[in-house]
Amino acid sequence: MLPVNSTSLVSLANRTVALQCTAVLSTQTERLGATLANVIVMLLALVGNSLILIVVVSSKSMKNTTDIFIANMALSDLIFPLLVIPRRIVEIYFGDRRWLISGTAGLVLCKLVFFLQDLSTAVSIFSLILITIDRFYAIVLPLKRFLMTKRSCILIASLTWVLGIVIHGVYFESFSVATHDNRLHCFIQWDPKGLTYESYYISVFICFALAPFILMAVAYSFIFVRLKGQQRRIGVSLSEPQNTQRSMRQRKVFYLSFAIVISFAIAWTPLNTVVFLDLFIKDYSSEEKCSWNTFLFIGVFLAYASSAVNPFIIFLFSSKFRVASREIVRRIGRHYVQRSNQVTNITNIELQ
Repeated sequence: MLPVNSTSLVSLANRTVALQCTAVLSTQTERLGATLANVIVMLLALVGNSLILIVVVSSKSMKNTTDIFIANMALSDLIFPLLVIPRRIVEIYFGDRRWLISGTAGLVLCKLVFFLQDLSTAVSIFSLILITIDRFYAIVLPLKRFLMTKRSCILIASLTWVLGIVIHGVYFESFSVATHDNRLHCFIQWDPKGLTYESYYISVFICFALAPFILMAVAYSFIFVRLKGQQRRIGVSLSEPQNTQRSMRQRKVFYLSFAIVISFAIAWTPLNTVVFLDLFIKDYSSEEKCSWNTFLFIGVFLAYASSAVNPFIIFLFSSKFRVASREIVRRIGRHYVQRSNQVTNITNIELQ
């Protein structure tokens, strides 16, 4: 799981603009196709993550530790359809890092949009770590597991946002609006006497990629071994239906959390590969650098699509989320039918 941050993307875009690389999408048909794909991802992410939040908030039975951390991840993923993907659609037509808003408002939004984008990614990763730790204690060390109240879970989830803000607060100083070829661009400019792009990226990579990946890989390995042992014991003794049901629930939650982690890693790996090549390989020619644009474009799309894939995985693996979401959809449908009938009745009375 290798989440690249906005600083690496913008730094790569800085050099791409300076090299005058040819646009990846050169025809109107290609731009329309890319726009359609991004709009679909945006709508799926908006509806899916909103539905998860509504389910957890409105349902009294959906307040356990895993549910709250899933809701925290869904809340962070909403930043992508609301801010990040719309900005990406603008770039499809106007160019990478093009900025259409000038003045103080444009400067503030330039800093804020990229800050919120990476804050979202940070919170998602922290949420995955919390889900992993919760599953580890529930399955591997159940006797040592401390029961967290709803309030303490919400507090821990809130701390993931605080930590993300602290880590990415440097964006408010580094991002700025600059003019290139009489056009505004939202660029990142590092202080040559202070923190460098390379050192910052490596630090973020260790905090948000290497360390979490190792932690979760080790934890899920222990969880998998323990679940296999439970399955063998259940096969020997079928006279304990409660233990069998509990083991089945644990396996379902394990498959859910593991699938989210794997999909997140797959979605972000291509983009990180391009960024790593740009960061550590310095002897590429300008033409070769420009050829990375296609891979960069695909990598960005896959990474952003992760915000739409997560809700799909949750609804696929969790029957309780499916049942609760169907009930909410029915409730909303009944509400609109009742409102429509009321409007019709009022109209009929007025006509009489």
